[in-house]
Amino acid sequence: MKKSMLTAVIALTLAIAAHVASAQTADSNVTNFGKRAPTLDELQKVFTPAPQTGSLMSMALPRPVKKSIELELLFPFASADISPSIKGQLGAIGEFLQTAQLGTGEFLIEGHTDAVGAQQSNKLLSERRAQAVKSFLVSAYKVSPQIISTSGAGATNLKDTRNPSSEANRRVEFSMIVKE
Repeated sequence: MKKSMLTAVIALTLAIAAHVASAQTADSNVTNFGKRAPTLDELQKVFTPAPQTGSLMSMALPRPVKKSIELELLFPFASADISPSIKGQLGAIGEFLQTAQLGTGEFLIEGHTDAVGAQQSNKLLSERRAQAVKSFLVSAYKVSPQIISTSGAGATNLKDTRNPSSEANRRVEFSMIVKE
């Protein structure tokens, strides 16, 4: 009896350790829409958690998964202003967030900059870009500010590494951590 109990405890411990490790090292699922605004249906497909399987582990320990979309919301140099074209691209995201059943999920807007300028200035600008997008979604689509987190990466994650001053680097990205 003690041996089977010990075996069960060890198996559960190993399963939990594997679950934690996979959550920490799992690659992001990224869907790239380019300059095209995604539709509401496309966003729901990307961000809806996969159906639960009947396994004991999937029911007991839902695995957090980061699902991201790349949408080229390109900002002018040294600016966090939301242009009319950016507003148009944000329409489906605003609609999605109005109806999203996030549960324990978390929606993140991350701002980025090109590599021109001081590191601290770029960090602050990237934070302002993310906050500007959040503010627009909250005011234009009445999205609850509590469901959106923002962060700024500065120039630490360039999209166009061959051209550090490229406008492709002046962007925001959207991610959602979902439980699967």
